[in-house]
Amino acid sequence: MYTKQENDEKLNIAAFDHWSTDTKQDAWFTASSLHAVFEIMSNKPKWIILISDNGPHYHNTEMMLIMAHWKEWYDIEVREWIFLEAGEAKTAIDSHHAQIVHAIKRYVRIGFEIKEGNDIEKAIKDLRGWTLHSILMYTKQENDEKLNIAAFDHWSTDTKQDAWFTASSLHAVFEIMSNKPKWIILISDNGPHYHNTEMMLIMAHWKEWYDIEVREWIFLEAGEAKTAIDSHHAQIVHAIKRYVRIGFEIKEGNDIEKAIKDLRGISIGELNPNREKLDKKIKSLVGISNLNKWKWSIEGPFAGYIQARPLPKIGNYINYSPAQIEKLSKSETIKPKPTLSTPINSQSTWIVPISNFDTNSKRTKIDTLSNENHEGNINTEKNFTIDIEFQLMSGWALKANQKFGKRGGAKMSKRIITLLQGFFHAGNANKSDRYTAHDMLSELNDMATSGELDPEIIPKVETIENWIGRYSAACKREMAAIVLERQEQMNCDIKFQLMSGWALKANQKFGKRGGAKMSKRIITLLQGFFHAGNANKSDRYTAHDMLSELNDMATSGELDPEIIPKVETIENWIGRYSAACKREMAAIVLERQEQMNCDISK
Repeated sequence: MYTKQENDEKLNIAAFDHWSTDTKQDAWFTASSLHAVFEIMSNKPKWIILISDNGPHYHNTEMMLIMAHWKEWYDIEVREWIFLEAGEAKTAIDSHHAQIVHAIKRYVRIGFEIKEGNDIEKAIKDLRGWTLHSILMYTKQENDEKLNIAAFDHWSTDTKQDAWFTASSLHAVFEIMSNKPKWIILISDNGPHYHNTEMMLIMAHWKEWYDIEVREWIFLEAGEAKTAIDSHHAQIVHAIKRYVRIGFEIKEGNDIEKAIKDLRGISIGELNPNREKLDKKIKSLVGISNLNKWKWSIEGPFAGYIQARPLPKIGNYINYSPAQIEKLSKSETIKPKPTLSTPINSQSTWIVPISNFDTNSKRTKIDTLSNENHEGNINTEKNFTIDIEFQLMSGWALKANQKFGKRGGAKMSKRIITLLQGFFHAGNANKSDRYTAHDMLSELNDMATSGELDPEIIPKVETIENWIGRYSAACKREMAAIVLERQEQMNCDIKFQLMSGWALKANQKFGKRGGAKMSKRIITLLQGFFHAGNANKSDRYTAHDMLSELNDMATSGELDPEIIPKVETIENWIGRYSAACKREMAAIVLERQEQMNCDISK
């Protein structure tokens, strides 16, 4: 509930959460929940406007009749109720639910259990939420065989985990340090708030901003490798549990500082990123998800480049030139300026010895990715030979070399594939005939029962699900090729008639939707963007990307700015055009199957 006092420019938000053992979500439950709000409030509002999704427990006749009595029951005028399409609009309630989930997870992690509704009350009673971000920095003095580890922990009421928060947290470390390092190597998991294009662009400015050379950043697969940061987090959880057990409470970030301030080598403080930066659109670096070692050269032939390879010492570097980097964002990369509290520093240090390595030990080094031809034999000092036979090419396990659609497994028969194609396109031709993988399997089993199919050749449901994904992508690529070829033959003479009032739900008829008429030139360009993404996944355009491209063309004089549609218009067009393409592709394939005399039976 949002309330506002006169002459006040701030909104007060009160969240009323009710748990219940009654799991029936209907109009009566909704009405009861709203009634409970007014029972709790000391100052009831004079009037109210409601906004919700159009779920059936809100958007129904019974609820509308109940609302007609609010003036009589509560002396509150209901001015209006606006229903949003479920899943199409995000409101503050979504953020609130995310905070509740985060609070419950945190409550469980620090040793409590959720057994009943009362436990939920305890878990979320202190919302608003906060987050904790940790960085471990290892430093070593020359001629010293010990590592000094400093733990920089920042808590924040900003719970958005993204590249800007990560950059702000790293910035805070250098603000605290008295002696900054000359160079640095980073190791982290490949979480999306680390392993993303914006973060890679920010790192390219560290030499300029902090006079620190970023030698490399190595990303580990999340959950596959454990580092000292996991041990540090375990210590934090243990310290919080102990703090609670001896009688204290964790209500806000400051309590976290008190709970963990005595851990070795720790520095703990509050951080809140400056979010007033421009909300810029950044294009993705091609192949970023397959590349796990990154470096930023400051001298030599690749100075100013961002370089990346699949794994440390494995695979070739991909070099992103300054010209390529500049095209990724139209906005300037700015330096973070977060708000920082004075940190609390531990009085004890965290020092570990460097492991002793026997540098004189004799080892046989096998470089499986070198260009040398060992011809299957490796000669050691003892002059014995090992014959190596391996059917897979060198580097086969790298993520970058895995190609969708070429995975192993039992081969499906042509008969099964033909039937699956029929089921797939029946759903595209008519939405009411859409088949899931389970529906397809059920049809195949029925055909086997009636003697039309050999039960031995029927695939598993997982195999069918994988086939649907591959076949859907293949159909999109084929449709893209068909449309692009057609555009060339027709010289882009494509019409799309839209009727006035097409956006009203009452006027929407499948296949007859309409709206403001877009020019042939715009439609042709949008079709090009759409099918470029189907032909190549890395070139996929969102509605915002399409609008950005059109605006660029208008700026360069290639388009009249007056004919450029709104982003909402483009989003609606994408939905309609995608459905039309699916129907057309279904007709093409079904006609093709008829010509090939394929006997398909549902």
